[in-house]
Amino acid sequence: MTISEATIKLYEWFLKNDSFTESDFINVISISETPDSDRAAVLAALKELETSTILKKISYCSKGSKETDYWILSKKLALLNQSVEISAKTAYYVSEIINRYCQTFKIENETSDPSNVTDKDIQNLIKFSERLAKVFLIDPQSPPRM
Repeated sequence: MTISEATIKLYEWFLKNDSFTESDFINVISISETPDSDRAAVLAALKELETSTILKKISYCSKGSKETDYWILSKKLALLNQSVEISAKTAYYVSEIINRYCQTFKIENETSDPSNVTDKDIQNLIKFSERLAKVFLIDPQSPPRM
C-alpha cells in the first residue's frame, strides 16, 4: 500500500468517523499480505494529514489504562475546502461535458460556465460519471447514452 492509497482509505474512514486510534487499523487495512508495511503507510498518511492540519494527534491516558494515540479531525471533512487551479482548456472541457450532458438529458439548471468552474460543477461531473458507470456496470456491452 502506498501513502496515497492509505490517505484515500483514511478519507473514507474520516467521512464516517471523527477520530482514529491504533485499534482502528484493522478497519482501515482489513486483510493484507503486508500488514507491517501497510500499517507504516497508514501512519505516514496520518502524519501527512496532521502536517496539513486536517488532523491533530493527541496521546491520552484514561484511569487504569495505557496511553493511547488519537488522531482527531480538526473539523468535519465535508467542511474542509481545497483550492485547485485548472487551465482554461481543462475548465472548457469540464464545462463542455457538463453542458452536453445537461442538453442531452434536458437538465436546465445545472449548466456550467467555463470561465467560472465551481465546486458544484465538479460535483455534477462526478454525479454524471457515476450515472454513466452504472450503465456500463449493468450492461457493459451497451453504448453510452449521451
